[in-house]
Amino acid sequence: MNKIKINETHSLSDTAYQTLRQAILSGELAAGFFASDRELCERFSFSRTPVREAVLRLRDEQLVEVLPRKGMRVCALMVDDMREMSVVLKALAVQAAAQISADALDASDVATIEDHVSRMEKTVSDEDRGVWLDAETQFHMHLIRLCKNKRLIGIYENLFGLMERARYFTLYLRQTPVESTEEYRQILSALTPGGRERLVQVYSAHWQRSSDEMLQLISKYTKGTVRASLGM
Repeated sequence: MNKIKINETHSLSDTAYQTLRQAILSGELAAGFFASDRELCERFSFSRTPVREAVLRLRDEQLVEVLPRKGMRVCALMVDDMREMSVVLKALAVQAAAQISADALDASDVATIEDHVSRMEKTVSDEDRGVWLDAETQFHMHLIRLCKNKRLIGIYENLFGLMERARYFTLYLRQTPVESTEEYRQILSALTPGGRERLVQVYSAHWQRSSDEMLQLISKYTKGTVRASLGM
């Protein structure tokens, strides 16, 4: 599993929140995992106040449920929730693509996106798919930011982060992500003057296919909810 990267400038509460959130999204704390505040403090080496504040923020994101005077339990990964978020993410991605002005793109932005695609192509067949997954995330984040719509970007990044649970869960259940990697190269090739219509088309098609694949795997292996850790 990739090491959790924490911004050292954050407060203890923020650091505890980021640490617990990443542990849930990555599957380290699997659906159904239960722990008291004291147990979380001991496991992650935080004091009680930052942990309590972090748990409340995670509750608001519906990642955990708080059991009064007992502790917190990690919520199940519900396929219906993932489906709803996937629909919204696709709509945001397509809208972002439609707002990207390819004629005014900075060459350095295109080069950065190409680096992410190249990294996926180099690691697509690796046994450890963590590097590929990280490159895929960076590809989406950098591409979306090209639309320059701050509100759209903020909503997209938050939802994409919540979908990370599903992405980790299906990482080793899916076939080698050759098709997705090829689609990312096609999306990159559409970042050219006059290529907006094609960019919208190929990005939309990718979101539809990849979302369908992910939801089918979640439904197949969890029957609607995640009841066990993937063991990554």
